[in-house]
Formats: sequence, structure tokens, C-alpha cells
Amino acid sequence: MLTSPLRSVDHADDKSSKTNCLNVPLLRPQDLRVLNDAREKFTQEISFQSKDRDISLAKALLFVTSEDEAFMAFNREMDAHSLQNERRSASLTSHATEWTCVEAMPLAGKNMNEWMVELDVIAREVEAELVSREIGCDLVEVLDAVNVVIFKLRGFKRSSVLVDSKCA
Repeated sequence: MLTSPLRSVDHADDKSSKTNCLNVPLLRPQDLRVLNDAREKFTQEISFQSKDRDISLAKALLFVTSEDEAFMAFNREMDAHSLQNERRSASLTSHATEWTCVEAMPLAGKNMNEWMVELDVIAREVEAELVSREIGCDLVEVLDAVNVVIFKLRGFKRSSVLVDSKCA
């Protein structure tokens, strides 16, 4: 009989540990709650009942990022367990964090509210750059001002992108 690798297996010696038949941990209820919370709040933010002017793209993207981070944290935990299973002598140090809500989850060292404040500050800096250069609504000049603030003043770095020469 075939068994699903995602099927839950209870271990007699440790009732608190749920793993699948490959001895890989399943999503913990708190992880699943954060994933679902992020998805639900994203859906609410962009719902058809919201007026366009009421939708915060920054908040919507932070919800997507939160869901992704929760899933990546789970995958890091799975990788650690897999390593331990492959090398029984390897010690498993769990860095799993329990978040009570998606807004409390750290994203690059800041929670969602701190990122919203940071994005507001960046927006004001871009606005100041636009005013100082007397730029109106010219899209290219606005994007240039955003690049000045983010990359020159704030020191953000672009990640290198590998480009296939056949596609360039």
C-alpha cells in the first residue's frame, strides 16, 4: 500500500511531535494560523468591496511577504530535520519562532507596523526629492527620484539578475 509523505505519524515516545511518514515535521497549528491569517488579510485588503483609494499596496505586499516568510521558516525547520535524519550525529538547533499574529512577524528585523512607518518615511523622502527638483507627474522623473532615495540615500542594493543572452 502506498502512503502519502504528508500523512501524519504519531510517535509513541513523543506525542507532541507530529511528522509525516518521512519523519519530516508537519506544519504546526501556529504556523498554519499565521499563513492563513496573512492570506485572509491580504484578500481583505484587495477585495472587490474595497475602493481603489482605500487599498494599501504596501500593506498588501507586506501580507504576501509575511505569508512567504512563514512558509520559508517552516521550510528551514524541515531542512534542519532532514539534515538531522541524514546525519544522526548532527545536532538540531531549532530557530522556530511562534508568532501570535501576522502583524507581529518580523520581516528583515521589523514587524508590519514598523515597515508601514518606514515606508511612509521613504515616501516623504521621495516627495521631498520631487519638490527639490521641481518634478511634477513625469513618471520617469518620479521613478528616478524613488531610485535616488532608495539606492543612493538609503543604501539599498539591487540583487544581481542572471540574464540568458538568448533572451536579452
